[in-house]
Amino acid sequence: EEEEEREEVRKQARVTQQDEAGAKGAGAATQELDVSLPPFQLILRNAGLTIPAEGQYRAQSTALMGQQLRRKLQHSPASLEDFIKGLEDHLEVEDNLRKCLLPILAGGSGTHPGVPQDSLIRMLLGVPDVQPRLVQMLFDKIPCCFDEDSEDNKVSESLPRLFLTQIRWMEYTCDESDITKKLIELIEIAPLFLKREIITALPDIVQDKDYYDVVTCLSQVIESNTECINAVLDALSSLSLHPEMSLLCDITDLIVARLDSAAPADLPVMVRYLLQASSGDKLSEVIRALRESIS
Repeated sequence: EEEEEREEVRKQARVTQQDEAGAKGAGAATQELDVSLPPFQLILRNAGLTIPAEGQYRAQSTALMGQQLRRKLQHSPASLEDFIKGLEDHLEVEDNLRKCLLPILAGGSGTHPGVPQDSLIRMLLGVPDVQPRLVQMLFDKIPCCFDEDSEDNKVSESLPRLFLTQIRWMEYTCDESDITKKLIELIEIAPLFLKREIITALPDIVQDKDYYDVVTCLSQVIESNTECINAVLDALSSLSLHPEMSLLCDITDLIVARLDSAAPADLPVMVRYLLQASSGDKLSEVIRALRESIS
């Protein structure tokens, strides 16, 4: 049965290639059809993706591609396993990984590059059957990029930064993906500049149910790494946290305790956070601490 499904993929590839050859016009020589592609590439090609030898991937519509992939992989376990295995092999090559993280281009020719759409990775993250395993693949690869990354790298050239862009504002997140848990683990081992960027991106990624774990992680960062304090406070301010959360009081106390030793550049963010996050008796306590620090 699995072999029949794979043969069906190849048949669809033949039809697609014949259509492409016919579209070039009457009298055009029919190109030799390449059905030797692995199932991973055949499935993507049938869904409408063009993978050129050079340059970014192309497709007319990533939205339509996503719909076709969801239908194909949802109803064909054999195709899903072939696809996942092929995707994993494809991402082993760094240049492929980078292309998969860059926008897919629609249209364009000659000097016109085409209109940027979602990347292949972003599109595949929207396929429920693919998302959990793709997320695991990508998180496994990020630590391997630490050595080649530096704070001076351009955002467009940094693989970890490109990955963070893919998982922000996702429309759909599988519980099995454990994205928040993986981000928290990554914060613990990431270099300083990337640690800041992950923290800053958290409000755009995490779900409400994960807020407690996130706040716990950020409070630990404040204690262990004061160089991230601005990023932590910006992230906390952007999360819709319940003001009565006990951890927030603990964080307020941590910030107050660090006022005297804080870098001048950090003070405005610290003061703003303390005033916005405090109320009632706690606000009076914070104001007294601020006066003592200033004086």
